Amino acid sequence: MHKHLIKINNKHKNRIPVLMYHEVSEIPERKKEIRNIHPCYSLQVRQFQEQIEYLFRNNYKSLSLSSLFKKNYNFEKGVVITFDDGLIGNYEFAFPVLRKCDFPATIFVIVNRVSSEGYMNWEQLSELSKNGISIQSHTMTHQPLEQLTDEEVYYELSESKRIIEEKLGTSVNYLGLPHGSMNNNIVPIAKEIGYLGICSSTIKFADSINHSFVIGRIPIKERHGIKTFERIIFQNNIMILKFKLAALLTNSLRNIMGLDNYRKFYRFIFRIKTRS
Repeated sequence: MHKHLIKINNKHKNRIPVLMYHEVSEIPERKKEIRNIHPCYSLQVRQFQEQIEYLFRNNYKSLSLSSLFKKNYNFEKGVVITFDDGLIGNYEFAFPVLRKCDFPATIFVIVNRVSSEGYMNWEQLSELSKNGISIQSHTMTHQPLEQLTDEEVYYELSESKRIIEEKLGTSVNYLGLPHGSMNNNIVPIAKEIGYLGICSSTIKFADSINHSFVIGRIPIKERHGIKTFERIIFQNNIMILKFKLAALLTNSLRNIMGLDNYRKFYRFIFRIKTRS
């Protein structure tokens, strides 16, 4: 199997897996009475550690998001590690694993959830920022941007950027799209504010040579064992096709129900804590 996977990887040597994580926890999200996210997006510590150690042991390089967008790195055997939301397990459990392997990562934080229950505070984010973890914007309130007016989008992007930069003393150049939601106005607004790139939830590898302003990512979920993770890293086309088909079904359901109704249904079924 390894020879076959290596052949696939060499065929796509200019493509980079940008991994999208959310939470890392000692307790599976599905066993919690109050959940901040979908259970499938919370990995147990041992699972996350196994994945990062796999990359380290096999001489993969964790690239910074900025190096990907600026194309100023040797991308052979490279991956980019990102997290969405700014959940507390990123600090308590993911960070020690990443630090042990000296792997940089990017965390997109929801600014108005900083210091709230289940999320990191500014002191923790500052510590991460000083130790190889880039803190970037996941907007102010995590609302689907396609539902907002241009003025509201401008506020979500500009104010989150301003506050993070003010609190941490670092540059905010990248945006993680809440719910993967966007329309044709998002990119021009982001560029006007000063963003250099956007990470979406579209299941797609980033092109290290010809990527656009908006790049796709590969979601890493609780059900992904190490063999699935290995296939993701080796860019197995059949595996990615399965992911895309599952996403297509989800998006179809969302379109039929309407985004608001779908979100209410989603949060009810998975007992996810309601937020304003």
